[in-house]
Amino acid sequence: MNLDFRKSIYLLAVIFILWGCNERNCDKDFFCNKTKIDYKLLIRENQLQDPWDILLLDSILVVANEKGEPLLETYTLEGSRLTSFLSKGNGPKEILMIGNLQKSIQKKKLLVYDLFKKKFMQYDLGSTSHEVKLDTTFNYLKQLEDSIVIFDKLFITKNYIIGESRSPEGRIALMNQDGSLIRYGGEYPRKTETKISDFENANLYASGITVKKDGSMLALATYTAGMIDVYSIKNNSIILNWNYHEFLPEHLYIIEMGETFRAAITDETRYGYADIESTDKLVYALYSGRKVKEKDYSFGSIIRIFDWNGSIGLELHSDINLRRITVSEDNQYIYAIAKDKDDFTCVVVFYIGDIIKDLI
Repeated sequence: MNLDFRKSIYLLAVIFILWGCNERNCDKDFFCNKTKIDYKLLIRENQLQDPWDILLLDSILVVANEKGEPLLETYTLEGSRLTSFLSKGNGPKEILMIGNLQKSIQKKKLLVYDLFKKKFMQYDLGSTSHEVKLDTTFNYLKQLEDSIVIFDKLFITKNYIIGESRSPEGRIALMNQDGSLIRYGGEYPRKTETKISDFENANLYASGITVKKDGSMLALATYTAGMIDVYSIKNNSIILNWNYHEFLPEHLYIIEMGETFRAAITDETRYGYADIESTDKLVYALYSGRKVKEKDYSFGSIIRIFDWNGSIGLELHSDINLRRITVSEDNQYIYAIAKDKDDFTCVVVFYIGDIIKDLI
């Protein structure tokens, strides 16, 4: 073997390694920078019902209740209650099940997606949020009315509606503003359980989704796998930018049901991510890493922060269990629904400005 040939082989090997690390599959130390953070109690349990989701909308905290009514409550950033609204039902101003809370492109507009009715309800919270007004126009997704694919989260951007689809055709659905499908995108990992159907396999990779405000990028964080995937949206295409995969769904139990098979999690199955949120500069993923047999496995006490390009990674460690998070646009504060050491539900806030100032 001559010297030039050996140099060529060596150069190709280096290029291959660098490319692989850019994909983050091989970079196991991406979140090696770990920092302990302290929280401040903002809203006590006796001020709450049964909160399960939270959204920061300018200077107002919106808390969604899982079962209690009214379904939505608003608070100041100091924890004082402002108002409550939205009832469960089939009426024109009611909702069956909240799929997600989202900020609209317009300032101080709250978008609430009904998982079953497949429509968006837009609210004007006003300057103080004491009076909540339901806008007269919804975006009702006629094209999705009879869809067999369930969308847990949909986001309206300037040009698209983007959803985490759980379809065998792709993990992401890109739609026009009327709900008509443009394309699916986002490949699934290679199927490890060959007996189950493609639909069953897709459900194993159910994920939280967050979309950049301008609609140009999105990130997925998988519930029952240690998977982060970041995509860009360009010219009606869904393009994988980079990913960080630690583990796929594991320790599953395959159930035979007549001629079909289903996959179920077991006590040994590890949970991945509980929630994911973002700003224009950074993405925040709430990580569990616990086995199902552990207490509060679907909560997380680790918040992983990274930029959209995957060039920086940071872990924030808290001593309180978190269920959902929301982040201020200036990346200074994280607000969270939490469970303290006495199992009381509360809302807490973390100041992180000094920690991440060098990242942004």
